[in-house]
Amino acid sequence: MRVIKPLTHKITIKDVNAIYNPNIQSVCADELRRLYEGKCFNSSLIISIKSVDSTSFRRVTSSLNASVNICVKATTDAVVYFPGEIIPDCKIVRIEENKIILESRYANIEVPVDNSTAQWYTGDFVPIIVLYARHLQFKEKVALIGAPLMKSKLNNFNLIPGICYHLLTSVEFANHVNNKPENTEIKTLDELLAEVEIAKKQLSELPKDAVEFFSKLLGWYDRDAKLDKLAEKKNILDNMHPGYYTRSENERFDSPLVEFSKEKPDLTTVESSVENMQILMINQYLHNLHSVKVLSEVYNTKDLRDGKKVIWDLASK
Repeated sequence: MRVIKPLTHKITIKDVNAIYNPNIQSVCADELRRLYEGKCFNSSLIISIKSVDSTSFRRVTSSLNASVNICVKATTDAVVYFPGEIIPDCKIVRIEENKIILESRYANIEVPVDNSTAQWYTGDFVPIIVLYARHLQFKEKVALIGAPLMKSKLNNFNLIPGICYHLLTSVEFANHVNNKPENTEIKTLDELLAEVEIAKKQLSELPKDAVEFFSKLLGWYDRDAKLDKLAEKKNILDNMHPGYYTRSENERFDSPLVEFSKEKPDLTTVESSVENMQILMINQYLHNLHSVKVLSEVYNTKDLRDGKKVIWDLASK
């Protein structure tokens, strides 16, 4: 997933002309680009240095080469892969006895061989689900372990059927985890809701038949559902209150948690604050929208989708 990510780092400058350059931010930006663009660093693959936001005073190093250290805060355009993320167009490079090697624009991927990969062939392009990601420092691609696109394997942000979620107030939850309550949760929730609006607008600009196909395939949300309106989702979140909840088998956002008891049930129980659960639910919804978006962008015509019928049959399982 493309993200805007801050980078704080100390760089060493040895060139005298660069040290005394009045535009030191430009010098630092060039050095950061030389060191990090196109490489993994700071738990991400840095695509570009967007800006240098601040620099410290020049501090002479203890070496005898007249170099200086400068602490730099910058903003980067980066790629970060999360478990459950879908990469839509991975090329199968090699099929070995126990694993399949694939590559995408920003990642090298291994997928274990099993029955679900039986109809994969070298040179094919297939979508995969990210299971694990390693952003190895200074490597030019992210190392991933993946799985074939299957609904049953998708990470659903830990909202698991059969698990009881005990929602507490922020103060109760803070006391439970021996920590102070956060006062930024609602602001974060509002920011996430704004991101939902942006994601829905991006989906509306893609071919409607592609969006509807992948929405139905993944079984996550219905564009025509009454509860696919941001205001109503916000209302659902506002009406959540402390209590015991479980997740329904239905994977749509309109009913991910169902209150079923005022007393602790005989189920495995996970404690969370109401605010944290709201944020978790919105993050899940954003994840769903993003998955539909990346698939709809790549397989945006009926001919392209028809050519992958075997993959979509597998994905629905």
